[in-house]
Amino acid sequence: MSDDVVDQLGSAVLPHHVRRIMDALIADADEVVARFGLTIPHRCCSTVLLLDEEGPVGVMRAAERLGLSHPVIIDFAKTLKRLGFLKETISTEDRRVRLLALTDAGREEADRVRHLHVALARVHDEVCAEAGIDLVGASRSIRAALREASIIDRLNRVEKDTDHDPN
Repeated sequence: MSDDVVDQLGSAVLPHHVRRIMDALIADADEVVARFGLTIPHRCCSTVLLLDEEGPVGVMRAAERLGLSHPVIIDFAKTLKRLGFLKETISTEDRRVRLLALTDAGREEADRVRHLHVALARVHDEVCAEAGIDLVGASRSIRAALREASIIDRLNRVEKDTDHDPN
């Protein structure tokens, strides 16, 4: 038996297992982005690509497209703006909407991100093949299942089925 408590707890702590995978996947992120000549933090890469392909984009639209929260996008925008890769304007259609767009330097950074993503896709595909798992497919399937019924909905069913009294 493993001494690893998380392994012993199994699927009851699935988020902990997923977090460990994420931590392992991004452990070398700073070195990886530097190797490809990027100045931006790795967490901003998908935002830069979105803005390069679809910009200018409002903060709410960017959050929706990336599946991230509004505050996270605002934080990314601040970082990208500080680095000189992003400019903000106010929408002429709706003065409440801040539009995010890449600068020329931001578009150059987006090209470097694309090169990085080609290499990362190969590396991640290799890791998944070694593990015998389509992790992206599994992730999509799990998210779809949770959209159908949340963890709390499923927990309610389990408790109902087992007449579980938490007290």
